[in-house]
Amino acid sequence: MATVASPLRQFYEWSTRDSGRAVALSWHPAPPQPVRRWSYRRLWLAAVGAAAKLRSRGAVPSDSGRASSGTIGVAVDEGVELVVAFLAVALAGAAIVPFSGSDPPARIASILRDADCRAVVVDSRRDRAATARVEEAARQSGRALTLVEADELVRQLSAEGGIETDEDRGPAHGESDETSEVVDSVDASNASSFFYDANANANAWDPDPDPRRVSHVAFTSGSAGKPRGCVCTHESLAHYCHGKNTTMGVRPDSTVLLASAHTFDPCLGDVFATLAAGATLALAPRARLAESLGLCLFESHATHALTTPTMLGSVCADQIKRIGADRRLEVLALGGEPMSQTLANKWLPNVKCLANAYGLTECGVYQTFSRVEHARDADRIGDPIGPGCRLLVAELRDGGDGDGDAEFGAEFG
Repeated sequence: MATVASPLRQFYEWSTRDSGRAVALSWHPAPPQPVRRWSYRRLWLAAVGAAAKLRSRGAVPSDSGRASSGTIGVAVDEGVELVVAFLAVALAGAAIVPFSGSDPPARIASILRDADCRAVVVDSRRDRAATARVEEAARQSGRALTLVEADELVRQLSAEGGIETDEDRGPAHGESDETSEVVDSVDASNASSFFYDANANANAWDPDPDPRRVSHVAFTSGSAGKPRGCVCTHESLAHYCHGKNTTMGVRPDSTVLLASAHTFDPCLGDVFATLAAGATLALAPRARLAESLGLCLFESHATHALTTPTMLGSVCADQIKRIGADRRLEVLALGGEPMSQTLANKWLPNVKCLANAYGLTECGVYQTFSRVEHARDADRIGDPIGPGCRLLVAELRDGGDGDGDAEFGAEFG
């Protein structure tokens, strides 16, 4: 299997190129609220500082002074706080366990027990009720749980100039408009200490995790309705990020709209893959994405988006035509459920590439990609993405006790 660089390593390298001034994140709330942007350097500083904060709170077990594998829940729905939480958990050496704070406490308690979470990142500023449900779940599970506020992780570096915002509604990544420039006022001598020794604590971050270590645990509903954790490794995540960026053509001048909910593993995949490519990750409030996905695609100047057919089906005909006339959207990929021919017919004339993405959560987000040239191709799952990915056609024969043997009929990739 080919060796692929860790997306954390690639993110770090982008944060040091050209002083890390490229736009890493853009936040697009509903008007008249301003668009905010963060450079790669600011995001790196925030993530490293947040990782150190998690370590200092005892959220990650340590082994001989070096971060070892642990699990930290992330119950943050949206915003730069979500991205920083994902990055901080990974840099601190723990596995990310996304779940919804809107779930019943009993379900959350089941996830906390099964994933053996020592801590959870919560967002009380946006949803105090969700934090209360996490607290109740901890009581039900009988666990001693450390709660870390997402706002605290982001705010930690704000006072030091590590995070600043460009509060305009100007052009997005790659456009030549002075108002969209991200000004970076972080003192170079202060920044270098974060780049190379993580604020005088070299053990607080790790951009080169062991490929065999668990990167994240994605919980699905399971056939019996009980949450079922799908365990993925850093190697699997790295191969997915590489395959996605290569197959879908995500480049440093691309803008990827984060359309998936944080509990759906394509969200985590989009975060890490986009930052590995040096591109811009465009964010919007979940409520706005649900109500106005078409506007979010248009206003963020998205070149790439990955969503579900159901969510894309909410975009009205006028918005589809507006996006088509804009000609910025290069790749629109759909996954999670079958694409209908009706939906394909609506979007084929209005996007450069309409595609299907398919895969198993257990194997790391998606494993196949199929370009839809005609509506009749809407049900095709395509070919394996990137090196290190194989597609096996198999039939499972039940042995009667819940076990079975797989018979392989074909192999691709």
